[in-house]
Amino acid sequence: MAHAATFLVLGATGGTGKHFVARALANGHKVRALVRTPSKLPPAGHEKLEARHGSITDDNLDTDALVAGVDYVVSMLGDVDAQKHAKINTAFVKKLVPSMRLHGVRRFLYQAGGLSRPHQGQLPPLLWVIRYTLARGYGGQHEDNEAVMAYLATEADDIEWIVHRAGIGSDGPSKGLLQRSNTSFSVATFGDCAEYSYRTVMDDAAVHTAVNGEKTTVIVGSGDDVRTYTVPKALLCNVGWFRAALEGGRFQEGVTGSITLPEDKPEAFEAMQYYLYYGELEFGAIADGVSEVEWLDRELKECLHISVFGDKYDIPALENAVILRLCDVLTNRAPRYADKDDKFDNRDLEVPSATLELYYASTSAGSPLRMLMADYVVSRVRQYGMLYSHFEKLEAFDGFAEEYASAQTAYEAHARNEHGTNFPRYLQPYKYGELFCFEEEAEEEEEDAAHANAFRRYGGIHNPPRTAWGHSFSACTRCLNGGADECFVQLCGDCGNTYKKQSVEEKDKDKKFVDALVRSNPALALEIMQKMQNGGMFGR
Repeated sequence: MAHAATFLVLGATGGTGKHFVARALANGHKVRALVRTPSKLPPAGHEKLEARHGSITDDNLDTDALVAGVDYVVSMLGDVDAQKHAKINTAFVKKLVPSMRLHGVRRFLYQAGGLSRPHQGQLPPLLWVIRYTLARGYGGQHEDNEAVMAYLATEADDIEWIVHRAGIGSDGPSKGLLQRSNTSFSVATFGDCAEYSYRTVMDDAAVHTAVNGEKTTVIVGSGDDVRTYTVPKALLCNVGWFRAALEGGRFQEGVTGSITLPEDKPEAFEAMQYYLYYGELEFGAIADGVSEVEWLDRELKECLHISVFGDKYDIPALENAVILRLCDVLTNRAPRYADKDDKFDNRDLEVPSATLELYYASTSAGSPLRMLMADYVVSRVRQYGMLYSHFEKLEAFDGFAEEYASAQTAYEAHARNEHGTNFPRYLQPYKYGELFCFEEEAEEEEEDAAHANAFRRYGGIHNPPRTAWGHSFSACTRCLNGGADECFVQLCGDCGNTYKKQSVEEKDKDKKFVDALVRSNPALALEIMQKMQNGGMFGR
């Protein structure tokens, strides 16, 4: 920029703001600053520094007068205490943007925290860990920042906005020159972040890129059911095949930024997207006019399609989420005896034979889905007296005989009341590691045998069994041995401490932590657990 510009700086007396003001003034620009305490604004008495007294929470703040005549608006706002109770930044930005439009001010840089989730994206596992442990007290601020980013991305596309998700450690000497990146994260000083924001706000290439990053077009389906999606590249690069296809420019998909999946169902891709955004699968409720049998059949088929998609594109966490959902469906919807009050008598609710055959036709021998279906068949024959002839068509599929025999063995062990056995296994799936899929990195981890063994048991499962099917699970953070009745705890007696009871609220917070820990990189999660196991990450 060759000419002197005028910056409106919000948060000018804060750690980053004061450095930004000094940098802009040193380069000959004018600065207008909205401050609650003008005396805190350095350097006092500078001829190109204009102080406007006020606060973004003032009801009578004139945003038109505030932006009139400026070239750039830079927001470095943050009030942790106030943001615990209200989204004050979001409310202010929604007033500010219309005034910018009115006065022709196009460029707006908003500094958010590095632990704030980008719009339509997710945080890497390590940042999730930090956010829900060390930085838990800043939750309101992160949510406020995320609401601002969502507003800018969805309702302010005409504004040249830029979001700097800053990772600030402390003040001090420079650690070097920060560079914009969609894949890496650095912790910098206030001065370094201010210098970065100063350069970035005048960088045309940074406009509308700091939140979503690069986009990828995905075309899914064939025939009459073809759907096109625009997805953040960084989101897709969190998982298996998509990461390999898009990163490094080695394949056509990475060069063109476009992926075509003609053999897949759009619903399965949408389920994967939803899972990557929110960490869970979305299934609809029973609609009016739909029988329970129809609902059961629809849910089972949807689980199958998503699992096949996850297996095809190397997304074990998605497959594991399907397994847990399928176990829930089979436990709560599949036929079983009525209880003593006949409250749950659904003995006539059968899994359709065609759906069982579809499961076997779509999966390979020994797959977790087949194990669950074999348990269902044995349960119907041995526990409910159904004739085996109902299932004879399944004998045509390779592996069925072995899977049926394995399920028979599991049933007989349960019938003998052997310790630690349950049948069908979908009643308490977390006891059976063979039902889940694991990342290769977790399987190869051998530095700590006890930890590695435990992580192979649970690694890659997005929703570990904190409260599953009427049960809850407790585990030592070192060896992950534990039992029922409590959530994850600090250390067991063998590892140097007793189990530590937690409140329901604490358990819910720990679930979020554990979810993030194993989201997409079990090897990294295992490393984090090893480094921080003695810090009481689970117990308080």
